Amino acid sequence: MFLIINRRLGINANHIPSQGTAPAIQDLLNRRTDYMCETFISIKMIADRAQPIAIMSEGSKLMPNVPTGHEQGFSDVEVSYWRALFLPKGASTNIVGKLHEAAVQARKTAGVRERFEAAGSEIVREDRSSPGFLGPFVNSAIRKWAETIKASGAAVQ
Repeated sequence: MFLIINRRLGINANHIPSQGTAPAIQDLLNRRTDYMCETFISIKMIADRAQPIAIMSEGSKLMPNVPTGHEQGFSDVEVSYWRALFLPKGASTNIVGKLHEAAVQARKTAGVRERFEAAGSEIVREDRSSPGFLGPFVNSAIRKWAETIKASGAAVQ
């Protein structure tokens, strides 16, 4: 996300790699970094000491008072944290269908919903939960990140 935001703002801020979220939060709170991109759960833990600026995806009921990037003029920037279930290529449509149906049913249970919420996650919208949506979505994400990484000049070290 850092690369996308820098590219969109037209700035060349330095990326400072961390050994995890906790050290990155400490760097932010101790003013050794200017900003960080992080998940909801981490930000909720430090909300009294750090100012959330924008949610870079659709608005969230987990932090309803934080404006989205779209609301602040970043209409072409959307980055979200997501999870998906994958099977080996060529898995039978029967197995794909059964796994999908099991996931749909699990998402509807109170226990799963509570665990997702406790982790700072939201359950995916129904229109984004089908196997037919996932393939094009993943390919789109790969293209978006590949372009951004290439434009940044980042390289494996």
